[in-house]
Amino acid sequence: VDKEFCPLCLFLPSYSLTLAQIMNALKILSTVLSCFGEKRVRTFILFFLVFIFCRAQDNEAPVVTAQGDQIYCPQSFIHIVTAFNIVDVDDVEIDEFSIQISEGYQRGQDILRFVNTHSGVSSSWSDKEGKLTLKGVAGGPVLYSDLIPAVLDVVFESTSNDPTAVKYFSLTAGSANFLPET
Repeated sequence: VDKEFCPLCLFLPSYSLTLAQIMNALKILSTVLSCFGEKRVRTFILFFLVFIFCRAQDNEAPVVTAQGDQIYCPQSFIHIVTAFNIVDVDDVEIDEFSIQISEGYQRGQDILRFVNTHSGVSSSWSDKEGKLTLKGVAGGPVLYSDLIPAVLDVVFESTSNDPTAVKYFSLTAGSANFLPET
C-alpha cells in the first residue's frame, strides 16, 4: 500500500508493532467495543487492520556503508571511497544520491567528478554547495546496481597548490546539505 493511496497513513505517525502486539490490541479493543454492537466492532477492527497494514508498508531507509581514508597529492585526483555499498530492503532504486565535500571545501578549486562514464547515472556538480548529485538518466531514479559502481568511480581533485589539510565527504541518500555556508 502506497501512502498516497491510504489517507489514514498520511496523518498518523509511524509505529513498529509485532504481530503479537497487534493481536493483543485487537482482543482488548474487541472486548471494550463489544457493548457497541457487532457491526460497529467489525467496522472498527477493519479500520484498525487498514491502519496497521499501512504502517507496515513504510519505506525503509537505505543503509550506506563506505570506506576511504587516503592521502591526496596536490594537482592530482583521488577516489573518494575505496569501498562502497548501499542496501535497501524494500527498493531497487533511489531518486537521488549526493556526495558532498562537507568540511574543508575550497570553492572554485575543489571538485568531485566521475573518472569514467556511467550509462545509467547522470551527475550534476554544484560549486556553491560542493556537492555532486547523482540521478538516473533524464533525472529519474537511479538503480542501486548502477549507483554503486558510479560512486566507486567518483574522484576528488583540486586546482590549489596548497589544498586544505583535511577534507570530509558526506554520502547521502537524498538531498541533504552539510556545508555550513549553504
